[in-house]
Amino acid sequence: MLIKVCPKCGSENKLGKASCSGCYASLEGVPETEGKERPAAAPPPPAPSPPSTPEPLGKSEPGAMPSSNFMPPPGAPSSYGPTFNERRQPVKQGPNWGAIILVILLLAGAAFGGWWFFLRTPSPESVVRKFMDANTAGDYDAFRSCLRQDEVAAMGGEQALRGMMKKAAERAAGKDTSYEVVKTTYENSDALAVVEIKPKDTSSMPPEMTTMEMLLVQEDGKWKVDLKATGMRMMKKLFPNGIPGMPRPPK
Repeated sequence: MLIKVCPKCGSENKLGKASCSGCYASLEGVPETEGKERPAAAPPPPAPSPPSTPEPLGKSEPGAMPSSNFMPPPGAPSSYGPTFNERRQPVKQGPNWGAIILVILLLAGAAFGGWWFFLRTPSPESVVRKFMDANTAGDYDAFRSCLRQDEVAAMGGEQALRGMMKKAAERAAGKDTSYEVVKTTYENSDALAVVEIKPKDTSSMPPEMTTMEMLLVQEDGKWKVDLKATGMRMMKKLFPNGIPGMPRPPK
């Protein structure tokens, strides 16, 4: 093939060109020469093939599609346990029996506490305090509720007992009638309660009466003051050898 070689840059140009295609120099008067045959262009390299999928460790049946060793098919359970999203799903739980039992115990305790507060038998000490405070204040109804049923009749009836209480309240006016409960003992197989009280002001009392013993018995399941037995206990304490001029009471 005839060509023209540029004398300036050495570029090969086809016939018929007036200037060099490399440096644009004029090719006028440049002699024609035989050009060298150029080697054919090398084919482009082949495109990289995708990586092959690893075969499962176990044997597969002939003609079966190979599966991945690391990811199960969609929807199939994984042999490596639940996935992260599966572990995050809420788990349904049964009733919390611990909390239920605790609520039942609290309700039962509240019910028992109310029953104990309203239905429990008042102690002998609380009955004596109510008796003494009602006697000082002249509160007949409170005083009467602390006595045995037959005490009113033994003391001459309602009117007589009200009159005695009124006089006792008048004598106690302006005086220190405070006291303290010393101790409580039980006699006759716990059928009799003896509450020992000590008045704070004993200036007008005989030495034998610096402490007094109130006797209580149970009546209809409640402790009641037995004035007759209390009076006899006081008389024996004041007159251990008997009242002068009177027969000795039976033991």
